Formats: sequence, C-alpha cells, structure tokens
Amino acid sequence: MHVLRHGVAQGGRQDAHRTRRQQDDHEDRRPRPQFDAVSSHRSHLARLTEAGSDGPPGLAGITRPRACIVHVGGSRWRFRQPYGGLRCRPSVRIVVLGARGSIGGAVVRRARLAGHQVRAVARPSSGTGGFPTGTEVVQRDLLSKESVVEAARGTDVVVHAANAPYPEWPRLVPRLAENALAAAEAAGAILAFPGNVYVYGLPQTRPVTEDHPQEPHTQKGNLRLAVEQRFLQAHRDGRIRLVLPRYPDFYGPGVMNELFRPIFEGALAGEPCRWPLDADAPHEFILIDDAAEAMLKLINTPAAHGRPVHVPGPNPTTARKFIRLVYAAAGSREPTIRVIGRGAFWFAGLFNRFVRSAYEMAYLFDHPVLLDGSLYRELMGSAYPATPYEEGIRRTMEWFRSHRATS
Repeated sequence: MHVLRHGVAQGGRQDAHRTRRQQDDHEDRRPRPQFDAVSSHRSHLARLTEAGSDGPPGLAGITRPRACIVHVGGSRWRFRQPYGGLRCRPSVRIVVLGARGSIGGAVVRRARLAGHQVRAVARPSSGTGGFPTGTEVVQRDLLSKESVVEAARGTDVVVHAANAPYPEWPRLVPRLAENALAAAEAAGAILAFPGNVYVYGLPQTRPVTEDHPQEPHTQKGNLRLAVEQRFLQAHRDGRIRLVLPRYPDFYGPGVMNELFRPIFEGALAGEPCRWPLDADAPHEFILIDDAAEAMLKLINTPAAHGRPVHVPGPNPTTARKFIRLVYAAAGSREPTIRVIGRGAFWFAGLFNRFVRSAYEMAYLFDHPVLLDGSLYRELMGSAYPATPYEEGIRRTMEWFRSHRATS
C-alpha cells in the first residue's frame, strides 16, 4: 500500500498567514458587507476566515455570515457576504476531474444548471460528447500531474471525482489524489472531494456522526483515510481549502456500478436480482443529483470547509424495500431477490478479480453505516437535499429506459 506523506508548510509561509489573519481581524470590525479581495484568488483563499480551534485556516466556531464567490470582471473574483438581505449570485469556475464518473457527471450537470462555468476533464479514450451545453470539455491523462495541473489552470474549484476500479486502488488512488491536490494548490482553488464511509470501519454507533472513530480494517478504508488526511493536512497548512462531503451509496441516472446497474436492468427485464449478505438490514442510499447539489452548497459555505460533513440519504430503508420500489417503477412483478451469502461471495472472488477485491467491503451489507446529517443542517441552516426514494427511483428508471433504447 502506498503511504501518503504529509506536506509541512514552511515557517515563512505560516508567518505570512498569521500576519494576514491579524489584518483581517482588524478589517472585519469595519461596518461593510464584504471581505477585501485582491486580484490573486490564492491570496484571498488564505484570508477568508479567522483561525479556528484547529489552527489556520480552521473554521471551528466561526459565526460570520456565509460567503459566496462572485465575479467582478475580467479575471477578478471576490468573496462576498450576505448583508442586510443581499443575495449572492455566485458564478464560479469549476473543473471536474473524472467528469465521466457518476458523481463527476452529476456535479457537471448541477453546476451548469446553476450557471457556473464548468470544465469537464475526461480521459482521452472517453470522447467529448454527452455533457450539458456550454460545458468546456478537455481530455487529459489524469495520472499525469502536469496534465492535471494544466487542466485546472484558471479555475476556482477543483472537484476530485476521478476514481479507479477496485483492483487498481492501491496503485492508482494515491496518484490520482496527489495530482488533484497539486492542481488545486497551483490554481489557488478550493478542492472538493466526495468522501465515503470506508474510513470508519465497523460502526460503533447508529447513526454515525462526524466525530466517530476512524478505524478502518480494510485496505480500501485505509487508502481513503490516507487520502483524506493528506487533504486535511494541506487545508490546515493553508495550501488549499478543502470541501469534504461524506455520502452513503450512490444511485441515480448515470450510476452504473456493479451494485445498482444489475438491479435496474433486471427490473426492466423482469429477471431476479442479487444482493449481498442481508437484504433486510437497515441501509441508506443517496440520489446522485442530491449528492452533487450538496457538494456545490458546501463549496459556497466557508464554515463547512476543512472538515468532513455528512450528507445522508432521505431516510434509512432496506435493500428489499428499495428493490421493490425499483421493480414497481419498471412495471415488473414482485422481485425475486437472491441473497448472496458470505461464503458464496468469497467463492465467486476466486474466479472474478473485481468480486475478490470487493469482498473485504462485505461488512457494509450486514453492519451498515448510517450517517447523521445534523452538522449539515447546523452549517447550512436547512436540510440536506433528500429526494424521496420513490421519486429518485422513478428518475433513475427513466434514465435506464432511455439508455437501453439508445444502446
């Protein structure tokens, strides 16, 4: 397993940040509705907030109104705060690494819908079509640091949505993460990274809050934890600002993983489906568009930066109930659900490389991690996006029908 080394800021850089924060403490007492901004986006990223309990640029205890990024002409951007009912109109330059993936594609769609400038970065072999009108599409080798840094040049937010097949995680996940970090730092950009529940290991409480012990017992959990710690350290050092939403399992339009694709396709064909270990254990799922919307809102909320923030599904359910809704949306008969036991799961891995690498995560199907969304509500002043399962499944089924008709 690769070990990610933590970067350490030089003393001179820390002194500069300290001086800048002292200036901000003085300036914040002036009766005006916005932060000062300079032409360098990188400079005002470091000056956005006062030091929190975890040191610069931590956000713990911040009580100022939420800010948003606004375009002020040319290449100049500023952070403005709501004041006296003033409504921010953010128009942010976002680059999405791994834009062909499920969460990457959803972020591109939602960001374009919100009026942001979006650069979708896809692998050279994936083509340039299929993105919303107005999206800038570039093809880059995401394993090349120079290529990724160049793709992020001139942007305000880098969304690290690039992923790899399970068997390739030890080799590729650290490299993809390092390249995304380098790109965000070079651009002076916010780095947004979709987190998952692997870092917790076996749940010790239900639901799980952000301060739950991080004790992964799997290779993939340790890889994800190393990446998150690397990003969080870079945030504390003032090199980037980090947005880290944590999600349960994704489903929705464009989600073609080996868990959900067979269920939706099986429902359309009226065939039985499979589920690992326990179809009646409590579980939660999040519509991919809700996940993308929550990420964009957290990007625009400085108090949420530099810390994990849970974004749960609408409510806990079970796989059996979820699958019944899928088959009902397809107009199929009551589904036959074939539960795959742990022994059969392990045996299948002898012949299938993907199944073999997925086996270590099987605990999530009989010891599920259910997320608590209280911190999101506290930071945002509103509930997290939570499309009901019936509506989310209906939209997803429409996408699968359309996809099947055109494939």
